[in-house]
Amino acid sequence: MRIKKLILVLFIFCLKPSLFCQRVISKDSLSGFYEREGVIFDSSSTIYFYLPSNTNHRFTPTFGDIKDAENLFFNKFDSLRSIGNVKKYYRKYGRQYLGFITVKGNKCVLIQLLNFDIPQKQIDAIYKNFKTRFIIGAGDYFEQNCLIVIVDLTNRSISLF
Repeated sequence: MRIKKLILVLFIFCLKPSLFCQRVISKDSLSGFYEREGVIFDSSSTIYFYLPSNTNHRFTPTFGDIKDAENLFFNKFDSLRSIGNVKKYYRKYGRQYLGFITVKGNKCVLIQLLNFDIPQKQIDAIYKNFKTRFIIGAGDYFEQNCLIVIVDLTNRSISLF
């Protein structure tokens, strides 16, 4: 019986390796930045999303990379869109992070911001598998409630994706 359970567990790990390639950042860990959870996607996780054309390869962002990217986002985003207090405006947005290196060698963090300022039941329905899958959506809801920002840690710049 134990062998069957062991084989089943090993099968699940081999079948869905992408489920175990993320790190969830608790809302307490980055409480000075935002009030929701964040997810760092490991470089080996499968992402069904097109990265920028200048991507050479992916890397796994460190906690320090995330803090640096968030600081740059808060300090420079107003130059892209004038919304006032960026930190206050996006504090209830969940985050998903991907790291990549450009063909020029620049270290970048892609931040996907997802509006979690809605009832929990809607969050569960709309952002199902938030912690294990990079969320991709189309249509009015996603256009109005999701934002993807690329933070170039090397050049200390940000851009919209």
